[in-house]
Amino acid sequence: MVKKTEGSNNSNNSDKSSGNMSLATLKKKFDKTAEIYSTTLYDEDDVKISLNDFEIDNDGVELSFAFTNDTDETLEFVSNSSGYAVNSVNGYMISSGYMNVEVEAGQTESETMTIDLAELITNGISKIADINVGFSISASDYDSNFETIYTGAIKLESSLADSYDYSENLYQKFMKNGFEKALNSKILYYSDNQLLENDNIEVNSFAIVEANDKLAAMVEIKNVSGYEIQCWSDKIFLNDESLTEEFGWYNTINDENTLIGVIDISLYLDNYKGSSELNKIKFTIGTGESSYETETSDEIEVDLSKEKINLK
Repeated sequence: MVKKTEGSNNSNNSDKSSGNMSLATLKKKFDKTAEIYSTTLYDEDDVKISLNDFEIDNDGVELSFAFTNDTDETLEFVSNSSGYAVNSVNGYMISSGYMNVEVEAGQTESETMTIDLAELITNGISKIADINVGFSISASDYDSNFETIYTGAIKLESSLADSYDYSENLYQKFMKNGFEKALNSKILYYSDNQLLENDNIEVNSFAIVEANDKLAAMVEIKNVSGYEIQCWSDKIFLNDESLTEEFGWYNTINDENTLIGVIDISLYLDNYKGSSELNKIKFTIGTGESSYETETSDEIEVDLSKEKINLK
């Protein structure tokens, strides 16, 4: 199925009074009153993961964990790696927060995960209502018979969760009023017209952004499947010229969570031979348990002919 949109650039249709804050100012204004108390996240299979401490400062959100290994071999506890990433904040998937700790048999080790405050702000987040974290637990010895454990996304609710309004789309609000100043960037095109709806996902907004002389497309995708899915983009075209068959992104989206998928357009421009003006972009979004087990695959085309976006 091909879904086309002409949309409109809505970057100017907003209240300028609240959109003139720098990233440094937004970091200072980030609500730091949330509390998440010490708790046990996982306690099975002779391994235990506990949250010991939670703090927020102007640089990030820090979660301190204790990892106990009561097996008879050395284990690695990993979170938000390229191979297994299910971490999210307030329903938005995040890429920061990578953590890796090795724990010898019979030992307990502590490690701190840091979530980048700038990434949260980019998603329109200004306070912490909940954090989902997930871990893979595997033997350090590749010849071990230990079966890797995937904990799934474990939700930690903060003291602000009960009063938090999850129905408001704060990402779209920030894109219309605040993104350009905070990220020192320019939105060349933005539309919150829904581009796609199928059994697994909704594509609820699309933007072309310029920062540091580079172009990227930002695609807002919500998982409505009822379960965790993989989501990817490929077969990317500019003005009908194929740029790549490779993935623009490949990410997990937790149930009822949103991913901001990014296509780095500048990455492919060295081999681009078409028009210097971007008149349309076309790409495929797939979902499923993996790219080898596709459940949905839809082509999206966005008309940019009125926007006068330069590629060269």
